[in-house]
Amino acid sequence: MRELPKFSAIDPAKIVPSVQQAISDYKKAIEDACAKGVYTWNDFIVPLNEADKKFDDVWHPIVHLNGVTNTPELRKAFEACLPAVTEFYNWAGQHEGLFKGYTALHESPEFAKLSKAQQTRRSVSMRSHPSSRSLPQSSATTSSTRLSAGARW
Repeated sequence: MRELPKFSAIDPAKIVPSVQQAISDYKKAIEDACAKGVYTWNDFIVPLNEADKKFDDVWHPIVHLNGVTNTPELRKAFEACLPAVTEFYNWAGQHEGLFKGYTALHESPEFAKLSKAQQTRRSVSMRSHPSSRSLPQSSATTSSTRLSAGARW
């Protein structure tokens, strides 16, 4: 079970660099998972889920705190992060490697052996990302508005 965030320890001055680092780490995890070329649950989905949880542990407490506290300092830091977070989700949502990985897993013999919960998790991931729809290459750069900054995959 995950611990509750320590909201009192969130320092608005450290929010922007923390979010930037979390995005960088998440991008690296995506690139690493895709570069392996091994699209199994353990080699592809598990690392992506772990990266997602790490990013959530940084970003979602900030979102929550901004919603309930909304001090000028916190609001300024939160708003400074929005373009980078939005760009990240757009990038991830159109990532060709993720599309290939999700598709390969779905089409593999392993997929039938996954639990119903795992199959559902993978199916939800496929449906929640524009990259999971067969977008023509030219459409991928113009469909960035399809994915909101708060989307989960």
